[in-house]
Amino acid sequence: MKYQVFGILWTVFNLALMLVMGIVFSAVIILVAVIKSFSIDHSRTIAVVTGSVVEAVLVVMSHVMMNLTFSMAGLVAGCVAAVAIGLLLSFFVLSVDYSRTERVQFEDDDYYYYVKAVPKKTVAVREVTVKHFGNTASMGKRIDHSRSVLSPEEEENSRKVIAKELDIDEDLLK
Repeated sequence: MKYQVFGILWTVFNLALMLVMGIVFSAVIILVAVIKSFSIDHSRTIAVVTGSVVEAVLVVMSHVMMNLTFSMAGLVAGCVAAVAIGLLLSFFVLSVDYSRTERVQFEDDDYYYYVKAVPKKTVAVREVTVKHFGNTASMGKRIDHSRSVLSPEEEENSRKVIAKELDIDEDLLK
């Protein structure tokens, strides 16, 4: 059993295609990591797109040089899918607002610090104040607004309740 596993691994790693794809994959991973670490705006987006283009070029060059067959449609579809997934992940992992980038410089006794601060994107939330008038016992209850006209009895009852709560004469509300 042990020798069968080693035999399978030996066969897989001896294949030229596997070797080429491993080298291309490693080179693209290193390239994307280096570009992503640059201190430039949109470095993640640039890294994803550049990595996909470099992968396509390296795969085509290596397959042509080693006389290996490949599917151009599969390569293009794979690169487009990789860019889409990379940009989607980049959006959800790190969504920043480059328009508000600040560069700060300060020092202490031993060092100078140069900092580039890029704030995360936020959604502005308006602060809403809700004032309750009238019968506060109905707070939190669903109110049916489908009827626009109250019956005379309902109008009279609501007038009485409001007048009582506000401690005013009921005739003032007519």
